[in-house]
Amino acid sequence: MPDSLYFIALLPPPPLQETIRALQREVADRFQSQAAFKSPPHLTLIPPLKLQTESALQLRHLLQQLSQEVAPFAIALANFAVFAPRVLYVHVESSAALQSLHTLVNDRLEQESGLAQALHQGRKHAFIPHITLGFRDLSPLNFHLAWQEFEQRSFQAHFRAEALTLLQHNGHQWEAIAAYPLTGSLAPSPEPS
Repeated sequence: MPDSLYFIALLPPPPLQETIRALQREVADRFQSQAAFKSPPHLTLIPPLKLQTESALQLRHLLQQLSQEVAPFAIALANFAVFAPRVLYVHVESSAALQSLHTLVNDRLEQESGLAQALHQGRKHAFIPHITLGFRDLSPLNFHLAWQEFEQRSFQAHFRAEALTLLQHNGHQWEAIAAYPLTGSLAPSPEPS
């Protein structure tokens, strides 16, 4: 069976997803950037991994285990920011719980022989929590125009991270294929070394 692409994310609840989708529509309509529509609004924990079926099953098992250890926690969104020259996003306030969850998931993936290599292939940037509004197809001119406007705007929202979500690329777009509810009793924290 051919390799597939997967990534791990936190998804806001549906009402907040719709609010963010409306912002993405605005960026698409006014600044000609459609790429954000290829996935549901999300906060990426682990970027895309190219996995064979056996490794994908290993990943599912790992996410099931992790979700039973970690308790839900609050996430705050505050205003907008950019990765120049192409990415406009909703800024996610960093928190100890969010950083710890990222570290925990990353460390557990590193410990799994079938997943560690894929993790290294997909790693390009430091973890900067965000929810993308426009990217890849946002031209430099439209990026500049969009940022001139969004830089002046205020946006505040909160949600509880209730589940780890696994998304898979179907050849055209990303689909959420499994959600693993956070049912643990402890706030996310890195494991001791």
